[in-house]
Amino acid sequence: MISRLTSTAMFSLRFQRGAIVLLTVTLLLIIVSLVTLYTGKIQTFEHKITLNEQSLVLAKAKSEEGLQRVIALLNADKAIVTTISNSAIVSDGFTAVYGTVETITNNRLLVSLTSYGTSPDGLASVNTQQQILIYPLMFNNLISPLIVQGGVLNEGEIEVVANPDGLGVGKPLSIWSDLSIDFISSDHHSCLKSEFDHGQCSSSSISNKVIQTTDLVESSVTFPGSLSEYLFNIETTDILELKSQAKFVFSGCEHLSDMSYGMIWIEGDCEVDFSTTVGSPSKPVVMIVMNGDINLLDDATIYGLVCSFRSSNSVLSLSVNMHSGALISGGLVSNHALGVHSTTTRVVYDAQVANALVTLDSLQMLANVPGSWNNF
Repeated sequence: MISRLTSTAMFSLRFQRGAIVLLTVTLLLIIVSLVTLYTGKIQTFEHKITLNEQSLVLAKAKSEEGLQRVIALLNADKAIVTTISNSAIVSDGFTAVYGTVETITNNRLLVSLTSYGTSPDGLASVNTQQQILIYPLMFNNLISPLIVQGGVLNEGEIEVVANPDGLGVGKPLSIWSDLSIDFISSDHHSCLKSEFDHGQCSSSSISNKVIQTTDLVESSVTFPGSLSEYLFNIETTDILELKSQAKFVFSGCEHLSDMSYGMIWIEGDCEVDFSTTVGSPSKPVVMIVMNGDINLLDDATIYGLVCSFRSSNSVLSLSVNMHSGALISGGLVSNHALGVHSTTTRVVYDAQVANALVTLDSLQMLANVPGSWNNF
């Protein structure tokens, strides 16, 4: 009897132990399954986050691509600014919109741009905005055909055709300088365009070696301390910024022709060949010759503004020379004295050229407006 009870008790104990083990294993399997499901859910969620982040990055890239596309088109052809208001460019993944075009002071235009970018899967979209300023390269209008920092000495011959209204209506201006202008002991002379056209500039002059009148503004207290800042709103110490903005950079002038346009930077001497025309009255150029002599051979003509600049640390004695029939139609600016060498300098003011220098599309610059970019 006792043996049977003991056997029954042991069987019951074993059964209970087996049930406990089974329950424990079942609970562990449930826990493992829950952990697996949770981990899978977290990984799926993280995968979706990663995909969404990638979609957002791609949408931002497309939006920025659209923005840069319209900026590049504006930079290539600023004339389109007159027709683009509220027009759009639609491409794969983006829609770029030219918004309002606002005219502000001094021929400056403010263009608002918006680009809508979408990811390839269509899950993300980004709206990027930017304002662009289109402004003339010339910060101030050309009022004098000859602007000289350093004065005008009495060597050689300077023939200059005045701006008839440079000092006001009916008040001609031929030369503007911070130092003295010596016509009295020289062969220099100035005249009006009508006299020049009839070959009578030296005989029917405004100022010459006999008389020096008010068309020559010397030792001017209003003369700018920096010609690069006055002309282009760039400090003398930062003048190389102009080089980076130039359409063309050459080491000489043999490539120039009537097809030349925009701002041209010449490093070193510039010689314009016989009968060569650079630019035109309606499409003048801005030419900066850095640390080099300027020499125009017979009947060569440059339409536009020519800047003869010498580096602040340079000791070069530069010359501007024009042979028979050669001239600059527009203006000549020099940051060093003229009349130093036995050369001929001939500059003819042209109102059409002066106006085109501030309105011509190829002489307009483009800049991002600081703080206007956002992709909120």
